[in-house]
Amino acid sequence: MSGAIATIIVIIANQLLHLLFLVYYRAEVNFTNSFKYVPELEDIYSAEFIEISSAVVDTLESEYNRIPGQQTVNVVLIK
Repeated sequence: MSGAIATIIVIIANQLLHLLFLVYYRAEVNFTNSFKYVPELEDIYSAEFIEISSAVVDTLESEYNRIPGQQTVNVVLIK
């Protein structure tokens, strides 16, 4: 599926310091030509999923760390 769109669903949790609540955001990110889609990416335990999701988490957390509070990013689905 070279050139196909891969959709990655991420959950972003924002916990402001000294506040007693979490705010969750759901984001859908589409990638084209960034990596080759393989069916193993749908398995959250596969090496392929772990590799791609780790890269996405690192990139998004570095961006979201500019926002006040504690940011956590999790990839929940690649399709």
